[in-house]
Amino acid sequence: MKIRFQCFLVTAQTLHMGKAAEILFLSQQAISEQIKRLEKEYDTTLFYRKPKLSLTPSGMILLEAIEKIAVIETNLKHELNSIANDSEGRIRFGIGTYRLHDAILGIILDFHQHYPKVKIDLLYDDNVQLEKLLLNGKIDLFTGFNTPSHSEFEKTTLLEDENCLLIPEKLLHSFYGESEIKEISQKGIYIKEIERLPFLANYLEGALWKSYQRELDQKEIKLNVVFSSNDMTDLIHLCSLNYGAAFCPSSLDKTILHYNLSTNRNNKLELIPIVDLALVNKVEMVNHKRIFKSSYLSHFINLIQTSRLTSSLTGE
Repeated sequence: MKIRFQCFLVTAQTLHMGKAAEILFLSQQAISEQIKRLEKEYDTTLFYRKPKLSLTPSGMILLEAIEKIAVIETNLKHELNSIANDSEGRIRFGIGTYRLHDAILGIILDFHQHYPKVKIDLLYDDNVQLEKLLLNGKIDLFTGFNTPSHSEFEKTTLLEDENCLLIPEKLLHSFYGESEIKEISQKGIYIKEIERLPFLANYLEGALWKSYQRELDQKEIKLNVVFSSNDMTDLIHLCSLNYGAAFCPSSLDKTILHYNLSTNRNNKLELIPIVDLALVNKVEMVNHKRIFKSSYLSHFINLIQTSRLTSSLTGE
């Protein structure tokens, strides 16, 4: 890809010329000059400079075109490599949720038996970043929660999951009376009743928490967030220490049961249905429609789509 396209692409992604310069190992002045040349070449303005750097409509069109060029270049490399040897290569795989970790490792071991010479690069990141990497041809596919629709994406739903409140017994009894607890145990809990709790949130800038936040805003609910993390393991552990409550997928019930039996017998964690939280989390596999699929990548995708993965997620 031409250097001026690279400069534009990274600047458009970061919306910061200084960061783009660091990533590309160039000076900020060099980045600025390359973008000015593009603007002169296409006779248009690509960025608004004030009040802060942002893409113009022309810049958005160019960004979409360059992202397609990046995918084409990636495809070309993969196709040429496939002609030379389709049993060797590399799969770049993003994971947007820790819940898939154990299941994916099992699939990688299975895959390795069929393609021992294919290397796999795992990248753990938030959905938002993984979407950008997929569009730019930097990864081949990823799995995550509630991925927004995109004209360039193919999505496969692996699991649909309802949300519960994860709360330790001691915290439950500290914030609710006996009659309230009895009703909660029978009927579940309403979102409004969670406002009083110290709350452990998912990563606040992540796609999953933004899905929660949209529904909370609609109901005019403001949670008392005291901690956030993109790792559910952190949230579960801090819950067990009575630090707060958290949203938790219902399919982790067996994980919570194991946690209670092994390390948390004195302050058991409860999974309580949330009566008025309609959001259903979808665990999805996402790949680029235009990406070249070698035989080994097609086999890897097929393994992910099998029941073995979904059964691993639900603990069956």
